[in-house]
Amino acid sequence: RSISVETVRVKLKELIGPLPEVQSYSLISNFGGNTPDIQLNLRLSSNAISAQQEAVNDIKKILAAYDGIENVRSNLDTGRLEIEIGLKNHAQTLGITTQDISTQVRQAFYGEEVQRIPRSKEDVRVMLRFPEDERGRLDTLDDMRIRTAQGKEVPIKAVADIRLVPGSSSIRRTDRIRNITITADALEGTDGSQIVTQMLASYNEQWKKNIQVLNFHPMVIYVLKPNLVIIFHRTFY
Repeated sequence: RSISVETVRVKLKELIGPLPEVQSYSLISNFGGNTPDIQLNLRLSSNAISAQQEAVNDIKKILAAYDGIENVRSNLDTGRLEIEIGLKNHAQTLGITTQDISTQVRQAFYGEEVQRIPRSKEDVRVMLRFPEDERGRLDTLDDMRIRTAQGKEVPIKAVADIRLVPGSSSIRRTDRIRNITITADALEGTDGSQIVTQMLASYNEQWKKNIQVLNFHPMVIYVLKPNLVIIFHRTFY
């Protein structure tokens, strides 16, 4: 018997069940590409990632509450983490700067060129750095020591704060403002354009009240259907 792709997608979602540890995942059933049914492009006045994430989470929560909408996600949900190292205030009393820490961390993990050996038409670079197995562990960074200008060594945690923060493989900006994309899939029989229109009509005023936190610049909304692209232009002020 014939089974539609949509039926298989729904069954797979039931079998997978809830994934509480997963930031985002999607099951897409279509032909000719993985284009989402709804795509919201917006720009926020604040470049602070915390304010951007708060605004995006609010929009995603509202959009996901509509019947027939699923797999709501944004390009902020990368699931990738990066290490952020910040200098502690008292580190300057030891003569240690942010540049000192960044240079020594780079030397330890990427390496410092100590010699070049001529070979045929190329030079072989000899790099001095931590062993490969140590470079792949976070606790190596925690145990690292930083050299001061006087030649003394202090634990890196004594002079710097080390945090794991959300990171992005790429960031798109327009006029130095980050472009954020929110996408969602509409189930068969669900009118994505109607849902977007209802959402904007219902929450436009609410978002205006939060203008200090969330400032919408001209937003372009694409609601994609087979062989049809509907483009809506919306401006929030």
